[in-house]
Amino acid sequence: MRQTNPLVDIVVLGGAWPILDRCRILGDPVKGGKRGIAANGSDMTIARCYIDDCFQPYPGNDSQAICAWDMGPGLTIEDCFLRGGSETVMIGGADASSADRMPHAVTIIRNTITKRAEWQALPIGVKNLIEFKAGRDILVEDNDLSYSWGKHGQVGYAVLVTVRNQDGRAPWSTVQNLVFRGNRIAHTAAAINILGLDNIKETKGNMPTPIGTVRPSVRASDLEFSGNTFTDLDPVTYAGSNQMILIGAGPVNVTIDQNTFDGVKIGSQVYFYGAPPSDGMVITNNTWPKATYGIKGDSQPSGASTWVAYVTNGTLSGNVER
Repeated sequence: MRQTNPLVDIVVLGGAWPILDRCRILGDPVKGGKRGIAANGSDMTIARCYIDDCFQPYPGNDSQAICAWDMGPGLTIEDCFLRGGSETVMIGGADASSADRMPHAVTIIRNTITKRAEWQALPIGVKNLIEFKAGRDILVEDNDLSYSWGKHGQVGYAVLVTVRNQDGRAPWSTVQNLVFRGNRIAHTAAAINILGLDNIKETKGNMPTPIGTVRPSVRASDLEFSGNTFTDLDPVTYAGSNQMILIGAGPVNVTIDQNTFDGVKIGSQVYFYGAPPSDGMVITNNTWPKATYGIKGDSQPSGASTWVAYVTNGTLSGNVER
């Protein structure tokens, strides 16, 4: 199925038990496409599909191969080839109609999640490979992810957990119980970006939150990143952040364990910013490149001072530079 109108969702999933198996879903090769699949049903399966040419010009609208934001329980994305512009896969990104409809019970396994390398030289919007803005009970395992860079929307992180009450009417928005395990990531400026609470201030009138006030959300919690391999991290080649892991606004119970990071020109292995401090932060047994500042935080020296300032209870041990 090829869509020649670049401003529409090519496939919209709704209802219960929809299955897409061995489908080709393509935007226009020149004009692109807004979104391959809008997945807002329940107990959905997307398996062995090929989704490509889902991109938009920069500056312009976001685009995804797959996006889900207002759904009943159950979404499995398995053994697919996915190529999208802004976020190749996004969970969240618009307000769910109720707390019960926030994405949950999501499994993403054995997929290729990527972008065209040649897009870096073109005016095409690119943000990241996979982003979670609102969701819970999520497993991401045994996927191959590649290519993300800055200057065309964001700063080149591969994986984002950024809690967003996106349109200002979903104060229940959070990311909880996420396992990102055994994945292989390559050719990006930076690795992981976690934001524990929404930090966007309301700009519109007649909204639940007054203008100038940060939109309410629920702190991200119980996030695990384990056994993943990140290769070819390079903030110069991929024009993005040199903060390899970025953690802001106090996510709770985060584990980053037994990952391998390989890259060059790294400013800091982990960089902290914003309030509140994190509780239950575990960063252990990782292998990572040497960095100019190591563990660093806003307004803090590297090392122990940063850890004490930004973590109330946690473990930082067994990490090896190479």
